[in-house]
Amino acid sequence: MSADGWSSVLVLGGIRSGKSAFAEALVAGAASVRYVATAVGGEEDPEWRARIETHQRRRPQSWTTEETGADP
Repeated sequence: MSADGWSSVLVLGGIRSGKSAFAEALVAGAASVRYVATAVGGEEDPEWRARIETHQRRRPQSWTTEETGADP
């Protein structure tokens, strides 16, 4: 994945801290990405649902995405 030989990266942080954008930038040039999305809910909250959809649209089609919800 990188010149340092990383094969896995876990990015942690607070709510709306930019974790997703930071993690996506780290792997932008990677040939293969497995993205684990852990967001839960949204069915009853239009703003949250819109944020999840924005994240989904931002991911390249070549990435494998695991939508895990509450059970990562």
